[in-house]
Amino acid sequence: MSWFDDFKKKGEENKNLATTSPAKALENILQDLPVREKYLKKDKNDKVSPEFPKQVQNDVAKIVIEIICSIKPADFAKAVKELNNNDIIDTLMKYIYRGFQEEKDVDFGALLKAHDEVYKKNGTGPIIRSIHSRLEV
Repeated sequence: MSWFDDFKKKGEENKNLATTSPAKALENILQDLPVREKYLKKDKNDKVSPEFPKQVQNDVAKIVIEIICSIKPADFAKAVKELNNNDIIDTLMKYIYRGFQEEKDVDFGALLKAHDEVYKKNGTGPIIRSIHSRLEV
C-alpha cells in the first residue's frame, strides 16, 4: 500500500471524526504532511526536493479541504483553540488558502470561518508564514 493509499484511508476516518472531534481530526490529517522542509527528502546536493508529484499534492489538498469544510462552523472556534502546535496551525492556513483557489465543490463560507478563527487565535503569524512558505500545498 502506498503513502497516498494510507492517506486516503486516514482522510476517510478523519472526515467522520470531524463531526465529533474536529480538533483531533485536523491534528490527525495535518500532522507530518510534506508541506514543511523538514518533511521533505533532500537530494545528494543537499537541495530540498518535493516528495510527491503535483497530482498527489492536488489529491491530498482535496481530502484536507473536504475535512476542513466538513467541520460545523459553530465548532471551528473550539477546534482551533485546541490546536497548540504551530506547524499544524500553519499547515491548516496553507490548506485554507489552497481551498480559496479551488473553483468547485468547496464551501467558501467554511473556509472563511476557518480563516477567521485561526486569525483570532494566532494573529497574522500563520498568514505570513503561509504566504512566504516556499513549499506549495
